[in-house]
Amino acid sequence: MTQHTKKESQLLVESQSRIAIGIFIFVFSLTILVATFFTDSIPGKYANIFSGLVLLFIGLVFGISGWRQFRTLKR
Repeated sequence: MTQHTKKESQLLVESQSRIAIGIFIFVFSLTILVATFFTDSIPGKYANIFSGLVLLFIGLVFGISGWRQFRTLKR
């Protein structure tokens, strides 16, 4: 088991938090994209698709950046 400094421990917790937030935003974006199929109005569908894809991208970026930082710190 490796000993971590206080700064490394804080970065490790931060990377785990990024992963968790990324997963949450990703799952939330999937629910918005699924809700697109149940929307009756065309402008509503465009708004749901746009917001769902933006949140999907944000969730992926958070998750990937957190995973990369976590993997770097664990080495």
